[in-house]
Amino acid sequence: MDIEKLKTLALAASRGPWEWRTSNSVLRLSGADGKDGGVIRAAMHAHWPDIACSQEDQAYIAAANPAAVLELIVKVAQLECLKADY
Repeated sequence: MDIEKLKTLALAASRGPWEWRTSNSVLRLSGADGKDGGVIRAAMHAHWPDIACSQEDQAYIAAANPAAVLELIVKVAQLECLKADY
């Protein structure tokens, strides 16, 4: 895991916190800017459904995967133990 890369991607992604919203059975993810579906929203092409999500948000979502988050949690726990020793 590259923490600096994760930081860069987080800074480029839509500002959080993110919030899932739904109405009319349509689920979408909105950011702190309040734009409904500004992070992820349904999109319809001529012959197939899709989702609309910026490349920056796609990269961040992929990088902030469960393995990366769990590794960060372990690192925080290790730092807390070191801090408690002082």
